[in-house]
Amino acid sequence: MSGVTTVSDLKSRIELYRLQLTPDGQGGYDETYVRVGMVWAQIHRPRFWETEAGGGPATAITQGITIRYRKEVASDWRIRYQHTEYRVLHIEYGEKRDVMTLTCTAVSHHG
Repeated sequence: MSGVTTVSDLKSRIELYRLQLTPDGQGGYDETYVRVGMVWAQIHRPRFWETEAGGGPATAITQGITIRYRKEVASDWRIRYQHTEYRVLHIEYGEKRDVMTLTCTAVSHHG
């Protein structure tokens, strides 16, 4: 994720989803993700590191994804790329605010 990102680096298509909260009628909210659209992106190499989780060793993995700057993208958004859903953890902006790099982690669905 170093250097300047050019249009020719944005070779992959990803889908963007924003969080939508809907009242559940019981004083709470249901969370759903609404598709915003598809954008071109640069998919970076995943980053791996060893950590502790639940008292034992674990491996953490994050995925960097660079897209053109979009002011509405937030850290509660989701991304879909090649049948995998990712949760945005952090957003880093380019020097000229022309691009943004989303640090993500894969979402696992249990049950």
